[in-house]
Amino acid sequence: MKPFHTISKFSIQMKRAICDRLNQVSKGWSKKTLRMYWLLFILIGMSISLEIFARAVLHSPSLVFDSGKPEMITTPHVIRLNEYGGDRKLIFKLQGYQHFLDSLATNDTIQYKKLIEKSPHLRDSLSTLIYLFSNHIK
Repeated sequence: MKPFHTISKFSIQMKRAICDRLNQVSKGWSKKTLRMYWLLFILIGMSISLEIFARAVLHSPSLVFDSGKPEMITTPHVIRLNEYGGDRKLIFKLQGYQHFLDSLATNDTIQYKKLIEKSPHLRDSLSTLIYLFSNHIK
């Protein structure tokens, strides 16, 4: 109980010192001047509070502005079907993309979550395509 008592004693002394200093500075001011400074103090405090609030709202991660256009999803490889053995190459490229998604899930979870939010069935579709092309070649 003693440390709390010491802290409160210290804070009371600091408050008294600050109040005494402010009283000395504003000793000769008229009531009109005091009201003007009080109003200025309130306005500055409100503007700082509004600035902090605006920054918190605008930079909030939960606040998302949707432009209405879906974002382009880029693939790590270019898929060409007109080459010799295009089906096998397509399977390898799809497997490479699947591996890319796996590494993205472990290394860059934020980008992975954004990608999965935009296309939630991407992994299922990719697995189905690999399965279908694998059965087609055999």
